[in-house]
Amino acid sequence: MTGPGELQEKWLRKLSHGAAPVIDEPHAEVHFGAAFEASYLFSGTANNVAMSMMMIPATANPQTDYNEKVLAHLTIGMGGTAWGWGFLYEGLTVVTTGTAVLARNMDRAMPAANLLSENWLVFRNPTTTGVFTNLLSQWIVPGGAGAAANRSGGSRQTSLEWILDPAMQYLIVLMNQAGAQVVGDYELRLQWYESKIRDLRTTDMQLE
Repeated sequence: MTGPGELQEKWLRKLSHGAAPVIDEPHAEVHFGAAFEASYLFSGTANNVAMSMMMIPATANPQTDYNEKVLAHLTIGMGGTAWGWGFLYEGLTVVTTGTAVLARNMDRAMPAANLLSENWLVFRNPTTTGVFTNLLSQWIVPGGAGAAANRSGGSRQTSLEWILDPAMQYLIVLMNQAGAQVVGDYELRLQWYESKIRDLRTTDMQLE
C-alpha cells in the first residue's frame, strides 16, 4: 500500500521530470569559459606587515572605448591563521608591478590560447602610490579562544561582486593584525568573470 509520503515523492518526480536545469550567472560564466581565478598563499607574515594583490587591465582591454572595454565581476576571498585587516582600493598609481600571478581560466577544457585571461592582469606585492579610494574594509577573525598563536584560521568571502572598470587599477590588501610576536599564514583569492558593457546592455534589453 502506498502511503502519503510515497505519493508526494512520486508526484514531485513527475513534476520535475524533463525540467531544464538552472544555474546562476557566475556558474554559467565558468561553463562559457569567461571565469578566472588568481590566488596566492603568503606564509610567515609578521605583525603589521601587509600582503597585496593588484588587478590592472591588460593592453588588450580597451580602457576608453565604452562599448568594448571588458569589465571584471570580482569576488574576493581572504583567509588567515591569525587576525587580519582586509581592504580593496581603487585609483592607485603603479610604481612597480611586483610578481605576476597567473589568472587561470576556471574551465580547464578551453583551448590553450584561452587558459589565461587576456583582459586583466594580476600581480602580488606591487609598489604603488597616489590617493586611493577605499571600497572595502573587513576583518579576518580566527576561530577559538586560546592564545592568538594557537587559534585556528578564519576566512571571509564577498558574496556580491565588485564590477571593476578597466579605466581604473585596483589593489587588494591583507594585513597581519595578530599582535607582536605572532606570525601568520594568509591567502588572497580573486575570482571573476568578464563581460563587455554592450553585452550587459543587450541582456538588459532582452529582459525588458
